[in-house]
This record gives sequence, structure tokens and C-alpha cells, in this order.
Amino acid sequence: MSLYTNCYRRASDSDGLKISIMRFTPKNFSYDVWIPELAPTPELLKIYREKRINWQEYEEGFLHLMANNSGAIDRLIQLATKQDVTIYCSEFRPERCHRRLVAEEVIRREPQLHVGIR
Repeated sequence: MSLYTNCYRRASDSDGLKISIMRFTPKNFSYDVWIPELAPTPELLKIYREKRINWQEYEEGFLHLMANNSGAIDRLIQLATKQDVTIYCSEFRPERCHRRLVAEEVIRREPQLHVGIR
């Protein structure tokens, strides 16, 4: 089984189980599972978007949030070991997106699971 990442605007019927990891999921996006614990807090996202912190500081803050919420990562891994899943957020590219950070944490914790970051 595999875990993929994607922007919700590029969702496809072939993406397997669709998992939203956005705090606020757009109304026009249909998903199967919602794991908002894997989204940045509104406060962290706000200070990053306002450019009060840079990407490295955002990444450190988000990784700290994930370290304190390992149950959500465990749930994601459990789902991905049973079927193909795709996690979605709103950023078009993964380079500066929390979905890449979530996927990298899955790789660290479950290295045998195939992970595709898009």
C-alpha cells in the first residue's frame, strides 16, 4: 500500500482513500477521512502568512506540533498500510507545505511504506 500527497484541487478518483489534513476543508472538496490534527494551528499559519516567521521557523513549529500529536500520525500510517491513501491540503506545490512534512514524518516512522510526495 502507499501514501501520496497532493493539492485538493488536483484530486482524482484514482487517489485511493482521500484524507483531508486541512483545518478548514473547502466545501467543494469531497474527502473520505478528515484528520485536522495534522494541520497547522490557525496561529502558526497566521504568523507564517503574515511573514512574522520564515519557513524554517514554521517547519520547526509544525514538527513540534506533530511530535505532540503522534496519535494522528499513527492513525494515518494505519490507514495507509491497509490501502492506498492520498493526503490533501491547499498548497499547490509540496516544497513549502505541511503535507510534505507529514509525509516525511511517515517515512521516518514507517520506512517500508511507499510514500509519493506531489
